[in-house]
Amino acid sequence: MVSVVKRLGLGGDLVLLAIGLGGFLMSPYYVFLFTSVAITALICLSVGVTTERAGVISLCQVAFAGVGGWTNTWLLHLFPESAWAVPVGLLLAGLVPALMSLVLVLPTLRVRGVHLAIVTLAFAMVVNLVLTRINFPGFDEGFSYLRSGWLESDPALLMLCVLLVIAISRTLVWMEQRPVGAAWFGVKFSERALAAFGVSVAGAKLKAFAVGAFVAGVAGGLLELQLGSLSARNFEPMSSLVIFALAVLSGSRFLSGALVAALLTWFVPELLTAIGLAWWIPVRRI
Repeated sequence: MVSVVKRLGLGGDLVLLAIGLGGFLMSPYYVFLFTSVAITALICLSVGVTTERAGVISLCQVAFAGVGGWTNTWLLHLFPESAWAVPVGLLLAGLVPALMSLVLVLPTLRVRGVHLAIVTLAFAMVVNLVLTRINFPGFDEGFSYLRSGWLESDPALLMLCVLLVIAISRTLVWMEQRPVGAAWFGVKFSERALAAFGVSVAGAKLKAFAVGAFVAGVAGGLLELQLGSLSARNFEPMSSLVIFALAVLSGSRFLSGALVAALLTWFVPELLTAIGLAWWIPVRRI
């Protein structure tokens, strides 16, 4: 059994599934924390597509999540009581950032390394500025989406997040074993060699950015379901830097690495609070 889990790489899936099932026994506070962990793991998986697989430094994945959150909020604001609004909203939350990513990538196909990182970080700042100016739909009216039906309870939402994370992770592993995934690794290790095989380097980059943006956008849509209302402060550019660093450090190409990065994001502050280091200490008091 252990060898099968290792061979298929199911460790992260099983841990996440255990968290989802355990949500029905946890206190509401920890259900909220682990739901945030699952959503953050999705954003880390999106970093795993662009950086870990395609070798492209993208510092705007949280911005794509913001676009996805805005899209889902817009649909839920228009149809708050519709049964199809949640699945359609999550799908649109992924598709709209995926299309937007093409607008970002097309002018920067020949930009690499730190220069591309600067461009994507600037894009994240622009998105955050736009979201601040236009605000999220219904924000000025005090709109807050209230889940109903089978999603009304917080443990049910946690289980939905867990199942989506596992499904998306398995899909990315499947894509990795197909020509599209091989092209991503070709971009990472040698663009010239990839082009020599007759594979479009530009096409591979576009697909990597689009898939990464789709995954991040779904995470933003789930965040709207969790919180009920969003603001631009939920998607600040600094969050992109933190999540990118932890995702790369943990190896977010795999679900286990993305899960570790998400756990560090949420439970390190909890640990610091528990030991009394949650606030900055003036230097003169050390």
